[in-house]
Amino acid sequence: MSAMVEADKPYNNKLLEKKIRSVQIGLGYVTPQRAKTYGFDYDKWRRNIQAAIDVDYNYMRGLGKKVGERLEEASEIRITAANGTDLTLALEGRDSHINDGVIDDEDIQKGAVFTALPAGNVAVAPKERSATGIFLSDVPEADAGLLIRNLALRFKDGKLVSLEGNQNAEAIKARWTKAKGDKDQASWLIIGLNPEAQKGYVYNQIILGSVTLGIGDNRELGGKMESDFGAHCTVVKPSVDLDGKCFIKHGKFVF
Repeated sequence: MSAMVEADKPYNNKLLEKKIRSVQIGLGYVTPQRAKTYGFDYDKWRRNIQAAIDVDYNYMRGLGKKVGERLEEASEIRITAANGTDLTLALEGRDSHINDGVIDDEDIQKGAVFTALPAGNVAVAPKERSATGIFLSDVPEADAGLLIRNLALRFKDGKLVSLEGNQNAEAIKARWTKAKGDKDQASWLIIGLNPEAQKGYVYNQIILGSVTLGIGDNRELGGKMESDFGAHCTVVKPSVDLDGKCFIKHGKFVF
């Protein structure tokens, strides 16, 4: 994985430098072979990804703008959940990147030149070394042919101090241990917007009201972290406070 990232680095650097628009089409990932590898029901997965693509994009765009504005106005975000998640991050006016399936002039100005179908999230790069607490996934994450369960990311004084989990988590930990660069940072945060996406497939980060935390390289979001490693995990029904005010309650927006 690290060798692949290193080989792609010159290409990806040019994409970032020249702000070249690109899109990932998730429907191409839905195959009987991949479904068998991960233990997915192929027909249900195919129907759900089609439903997640066939959504009201104006709705997602409007919601995304509201979420993005609130994130940009906030100084601090706290994510909690029934599974024990309790993580605090500093935002300090970082630009939000809205992934609503359309790359317009405003997106390009911010450097938000990547999108995907199905779409539906708002991403932000938190302040460096600001993470404190623990973030525990409550939904399986498909990664490089393995289904990762109960991934736990623990931060102290802004640094990732442990990466643990149950099923197949040792594979992620082995990659993390060997990785180079800024691998110990809470480097990106994503809030989902897509009302049709269902949990447990390869796009947990777009589920409406979910929160996904990523570690590793975040230059795509205008951040300063550079690494040959990247991983993420999702809480589907979190509660989120922005500067002490409730923003999401058990996976539902309250503003």
